[in-house]
Amino acid sequence: MGHPVEGWYAYMKSHDHGALDAMLADDVVFESPVVHTPQRGKAITLKYLGAAGSVLGGYAFTTVVLSVVVSLGVAVVGTACACAVTLFDFRGRKQWEWALLLPLAMPAYVVAYAYTDYLQFSGPAQTWLRSAFGLEGRVLPEVRSLGGAALVFVCTLYPYVYLLVRVALLERAAHLMDAARLMGAS
Repeated sequence: MGHPVEGWYAYMKSHDHGALDAMLADDVVFESPVVHTPQRGKAITLKYLGAAGSVLGGYAFTTVVLSVVVSLGVAVVGTACACAVTLFDFRGRKQWEWALLLPLAMPAYVVAYAYTDYLQFSGPAQTWLRSAFGLEGRVLPEVRSLGGAALVFVCTLYPYVYLLVRVALLERAAHLMDAARLMGAS
């Protein structure tokens, strides 16, 4: 194996501890920002790198999935909300224009804590549902999950897309609608 980074990539693909063992010298020193003292020796280094290899792969995949789901959700919700309040006239539209910006007033981590506290097993939502309907056990899905994180991110980040799409529609939509009406669209 040529470069040590290539060896690490090969190990991450195969999870072959023999390959990792072959890459390391007997007197290797493992330094980490987490473990503030240098760890000396092949055995302890194998334990740290083996644990990192088994954990980091799952985290990387979950991060990619979360990023894709949140990006799609934010694009759909932000665009739909902007189209609704910009292109249509309905009662309460002016209030909705401002209400859709309210998530910008709270940081995402505060929303995440409130969401988790409110919807967890011992939170007010599930407690009320169990007492009101005589249910037992978990009533709502687990809130500390990939879906829960995606929901919180979408609910706190869609206003950025909403603002951009709304401004674009306000600048161009009136001209395009007039042109469409002149061409016979109803």
